[in-house]
Amino acid sequence: MIETSGAGAHGVLADTSGAGATTAKLDGGKVTTTHVSTASTEFTYGLWAQIKNEMSEATAMAVVTNGGEVSTASDHGFGLYAHTKGKGGAAVAQLDGGSKVTTTGSTAHGLHATNEVGRDASNNFITTEGQADMEVSVFDGTIETSGNYAFAAFANSIGLGASLVKMEGGTIITKGLTAPGLFAAINNTTSEAEVKAHMMERDGKQVPSRRRVNMPMGFLRSTRAMVRQSRRWRTAASPPGVADRAGFMRWPIIPVRTTPRRRS
Repeated sequence: MIETSGAGAHGVLADTSGAGATTAKLDGGKVTTTHVSTASTEFTYGLWAQIKNEMSEATAMAVVTNGGEVSTASDHGFGLYAHTKGKGGAAVAQLDGGSKVTTTGSTAHGLHATNEVGRDASNNFITTEGQADMEVSVFDGTIETSGNYAFAAFANSIGLGASLVKMEGGTIITKGLTAPGLFAAINNTTSEAEVKAHMMERDGKQVPSRRRVNMPMGFLRSTRAMVRQSRRWRTAASPPGVADRAGFMRWPIIPVRTTPRRRS
């Protein structure tokens, strides 16, 4: 068991400025982090994999498997965080093998993969021409988040690479304002890459979903933001038209059916 407390007291951290890959992995066992945040720059993560080298084409991966458990109690306290500044490769956050991630706090995402480099004076994402893909996967795992803007599984690209979120089996529960279950986004108006958030049945069949694309704002969204009491996934819905604190634009929230349909 790993137990940490305080600002920057991450449970498992893999960080490189080199050209190679980096992996933060929990294979069974438990990680618990806590921190009472007093500033928006004070972050504490359960697992964090990061590539700082802008020329890197490797993968940053945060993964929990084999029944591992990660728990964070902090604003901005992500459970699994994969981040790359590389020009290629990928950032991957993955949960499988009956593992569980629990977060408590505002903007405390369960799984988060991104290549964010910062924001400008207008609080918009600073974009890049990097080709790295952002990938978040849940395979027979459980994610529970409690807090406003606490997304369960979130992939966010500000470059030219794809943004993909996949759930196959397992359970997602969110409780809080603007707290979608699966959220894939590209925040770059020049990108032509794929943005996709989808849920699969155990036999690999994709559950029908809808995608909203808001091109004038440069924001592509595939999110199940208002799913209630489906067989595999439920989330506390937020009011329509609410902009989240992270700076995403306003849009109506669309109810979507995600309970798998049975074929006769």
